[in-house]
Amino acid sequence: MTIALFINNFTNIEKDKDPGVIAESLVKLGQEITLYCLKTDVTDWAGVKIKTITLAELNSPDFWAQEAAPVLIIYSWLSLRYSRLIKILEQLNKKIILKLDSDGHLIYPLAPSYLRVFGITSSLQDRLIHLARLIQWTFLPKIISRKKIKQITKAAALIIESPLAQKNLQQSLIYWRREDLAEKIVFIPNPVTTGNKDSSGDKPRENLIISIGRWSDRRKNGAGIVKVLSTLSVPNWKFLLIGAGSKKLKEKINKKNPTLKINSLEAVPRVEIPDYLKRGKIFFAPSLADSFNLAAAEALSCGLSLAVTPLESFIYFTANGHCGTAAKNFKVKNIGSALKTEMAKWENNYYRPEESAANWQKELNPEKVGRQISELIASL
Repeated sequence: MTIALFINNFTNIEKDKDPGVIAESLVKLGQEITLYCLKTDVTDWAGVKIKTITLAELNSPDFWAQEAAPVLIIYSWLSLRYSRLIKILEQLNKKIILKLDSDGHLIYPLAPSYLRVFGITSSLQDRLIHLARLIQWTFLPKIISRKKIKQITKAAALIIESPLAQKNLQQSLIYWRREDLAEKIVFIPNPVTTGNKDSSGDKPRENLIISIGRWSDRRKNGAGIVKVLSTLSVPNWKFLLIGAGSKKLKEKINKKNPTLKINSLEAVPRVEIPDYLKRGKIFFAPSLADSFNLAAAEALSCGLSLAVTPLESFIYFTANGHCGTAAKNFKVKNIGSALKTEMAKWENNYYRPEESAANWQKELNPEKVGRQISELIASL
């Protein structure tokens, strides 16, 4: 079957993330894939055809009428910028699958947890941001959500990345008395390639806790990491921060807690990430907002457990405590408690990392995810 994928911007980085990995896995399953985008720095690869189009072509009925693919997967996040495209495709009798992030603020009403991250400190800036969020998610979404629901009615299916995100969106549809649309929402996790290799001969794991992120991004909560680690006394454990801004975080932590064993790496080639992960035991991610956190998924596939905040994808990853601990809320004290819980689990030999890694490699295997999407398409 010929299947089209659309994503606004497809970079080389996206080749290793779900848009690229899903496209490649569908090709390996015998599908003919054309990936449409407005911007790209990628040429054809792995049998996936890359086609750069203009904004005018994106919104042109004539353009899509001549395209052969009867099915189009759109990375839309229910953005209103794609409403015209979706309307055009429906009129052309093409099957539309909307690919959504794993979060609970796609349409009104907001999932309760989504007003939690702003206003959590006493700073004037945080309080003003909190007020802005309250206004934003109390009034505007009531107008915008009706238009987003129209997208859902025109779509044949929606793919969302975690069970809780699926439930949150279904609950929002119930609010609008559109329970009939809930069955269109399908949970399919993003695929992960990191860790999918024989781990025999790997070195023994260290008491090492790893955090990966772009620490200039407020959502990654570098400030929370500093607050948690600045008061931690764990002489038998080491910490590794990876990503831009790691050195600055390390300096702040060491200034307040000079005895903490901590190292930082500003940049690590992607192919080397598994080598670091397989040395560690815990992946620490105190994010304030996140979708399907790829680094956390990769850590699970390498046998680590998680100490995380209660975001939708993180709750899925922790598997009711079997693979990690999610903090009760986003307060620093409770994030620190989640981390201490995970250290205690490892010290009490709670985890079998090789078994856990094998289970997550199977769960997030690109071929499995590709088959789930292929079966969904066949059922439409």
